[in-house]
Amino acid sequence: MAEPTWISSNAFWSLGALGVGVVVCVLAAAMKSLRLLLFPAWLCFVGSSWFYFRSTRPEWAGSLTSVSGLLIATGLVWLYWALRPQMQQPVAAIEVICDSTHAEIVIRNDGVIADFWGRFRITGEVRDLWDRRDLFCRWELVPAVRSRVANGGIDRIVLARQVRDLHTPVGPTAEWIIYAICDDQPVEIRGMYAAPYYLPDASKTFPSIVLEGSIIGDPDLANGIQHFRVTLEPFRAVCG
Repeated sequence: MAEPTWISSNAFWSLGALGVGVVVCVLAAAMKSLRLLLFPAWLCFVGSSWFYFRSTRPEWAGSLTSVSGLLIATGLVWLYWALRPQMQQPVAAIEVICDSTHAEIVIRNDGVIADFWGRFRITGEVRDLWDRRDLFCRWELVPAVRSRVANGGIDRIVLARQVRDLHTPVGPTAEWIIYAICDDQPVEIRGMYAAPYYLPDASKTFPSIVLEGSIIGDPDLANGIQHFRVTLEPFRAVCG
């Protein structure tokens, strides 16, 4: 009885396949993508197809193996993309809302859970020399620098609100109050002037206040740092 050759030896193929499998698993784990195992799986499927068709349809073994290999490759490519990892970064969708009474920023997180915070500067005439200083944005519910927002969650930053005084010597007036965080303490910054309503062209008499800043996330936002600009005119807030 003839000795079996190495190519038909079960010990050769089993131990060799085990060694190759270990190496591929190590590479996949190091690259943090087990989807790479789909490539050696394709080779195994093609090899098994070849042996099957060689035994059942030897005259068509090559052609049938090529067709089945193409079909298997198509299915594994689809599986590769279907199993791709989800985005591991937060995505901030911000909406700046301005009207005649307030200015705020609505932040929706479309990615993984993350901490958000905002910074801005004031350009214009305000009391207590707050203009042109770096300030942190103030969240609506918690007067803190950061807010943790989960996937699909929404939070709001209150930038400014207009306060109206109906009992002044010159009649009803409107004044902006800007909300911020400085040295870990919430502060309220008042505009330098209170515009009286009897002046229809108050925007020409009283200067506007501009708030410019950015929204930042930790981890870094997938769509980059988001910038905003709000102009506080005497009787309304304007985006941009």
